[in-house]
This record gives sequence, structure tokens and C-alpha cells, in this order.
Amino acid sequence: MSAPPVVAVDGLSPEEQRTFETARAELSAGHAVHARELAAPLVARHATLSAVQSLRCETAMAIGGDWDTISAECPGLSPFGAK
Repeated sequence: MSAPPVVAVDGLSPEEQRTFETARAELSAGHAVHARELAAPLVARHATLSAVQSLRCETAMAIGGDWDTISAECPGLSPFGAK
């Protein structure tokens, strides 16, 4: 299986970009809990960046949980499809 393409995220420092890439790789490898731990500082500092929001949401969905838990991690997500 090939690695996912690297996405350069505007607004992240080089160190944060490496963290983002590592978290994405961990998520792709099926290690969602570790990905969430790695991404936590990015989410805290850059919650408005769409790539960080996407990583947060995808990680939450991979971990699973009830609707309230998932929707808290995925702002704008609707149980009835896209808003």
C-alpha cells in the first residue's frame, strides 16, 4: 500500500507540518488514537485550518463513538448529510 500524498498546509510551521504528516500517516496505518494524540497541539493552535479540521474529523470517525462525540469533533457535520 502506498503512502498518502503529502499535503502542504498553509499556516503551519515546518515542525507543525511534520507533525501533521506524521498524524496523517498514523491515521492511514490504522492508529487513530495515536494520530489524535499527535494532532492535538495542531487542533489547539490551528482549529480553523481546513486541513487540520479534516484530520480532526477523520480521526474522530476512525475512533468512533456516539453521534454527540463525533459531531463535537466534526463541526458542521449533519446526521442527514452535508449541510
